[in-house]
Amino acid sequence: MEDLGFVFKVTGLKVSFKISVEVPAEVTPVWDFGDFTEPLSDISPTHTYTISGFYNVTLTVGENTYTRVVVVNVITKTSLIDSIYNLINYYIPQELSLKMSNTEKSVYITKWQLYLQPLVDHDIPLEEYNNELYYEGLENQLIMELAVYDYLYVKVINLLTSTAKDLQGYIGSDDSGGEGSRDRIKQITTGPTEVQYYDEVTESISALYKAYSEALKPGGLLDQYKVQLCMLAARLDIMLPICEMIKDTVVPSVVNRRGSGFIGGPNPPGPVGKPGPYLIHN
Repeated sequence: MEDLGFVFKVTGLKVSFKISVEVPAEVTPVWDFGDFTEPLSDISPTHTYTISGFYNVTLTVGENTYTRVVVVNVITKTSLIDSIYNLINYYIPQELSLKMSNTEKSVYITKWQLYLQPLVDHDIPLEEYNNELYYEGLENQLIMELAVYDYLYVKVINLLTSTAKDLQGYIGSDDSGGEGSRDRIKQITTGPTEVQYYDEVTESISALYKAYSEALKPGGLLDQYKVQLCMLAARLDIMLPICEMIKDTVVPSVVNRRGSGFIGGPNPPGPVGKPGPYLIHN
C-alpha cells in the first residue's frame, strides 16, 4: 500500500500534522499548508487556517513530495475528503467514454445544490446554496450522485440518438452489400485509376452504441445509479420525484344490474343446480 506521507487531525480551523514516512537524520521536512502562508520546517506541526476550505497540503522530505487534501470546516459536522467537483470524476464510468467539463460540472452540481438547499434539516442561507461547505457529507454525496445521474441520462440519450443516425446509413436488414447493408461501397480516384473499397462500421462506434443502449435498459447502469441515490435520499429524508413509486388505486368496474324493485338485482349464488336462497318468487 502506498504511504501517503503524513496523517492529520482537524479540530475546527486547527490542523495537527504528523509524518508517517521515515525522515533521514540529515533531511529537514518542509510543509506547505496550501493557504499562501510561509512554508514551515517541522516534524509534527500544528497549523491554524483563517477560513474553512479545501487545502492542498504538501510535505517535502528530501526528493520525495507528498500532497493530500485537507478539509477545514467549522460550518458542518461532516465533510467529504475532497470537493465534489473533483470527486465527481470517479463516478463517470469509463466504458461510456464520457468526461464532464468544468462547465458541465458547474451546471449540474449547481442545479442540485439549489434544489436541495431548502430540503435539508439545517439552515443554509440562500446566498450560500452553492457553497458545499455548508452541506453535510451525505448531502454533498447526494448532490454529486444526482449530478452524475442527470448528466449521464442527458448525455447518453443525446449520444445514443446521434450514434443511431450515424449507424442508420450502415446497418440494414441484410448483408448483401447493397444500399442499407453493413458495408457501403465507396470509390476513390488515384491518378488514372479508380479504386472501389468498403467503408465498414468501426468496432468503436458499435461498442459505444452497445454501451449506451445497455446503460438505458431496465436494470442497466442508470437504474443502478438511481437505486443508490434514492437510498441515500431516503436516508436523509429528502423527497426526490424520480424515487417516488407511482401508486394508482385500481377500482374494479361494477355494472349496476340491480332492478328498481325491493331487493332486486341478480340472484345470490346457491347450491349447484339449485336457485339461490334469496330468489323471490312471484
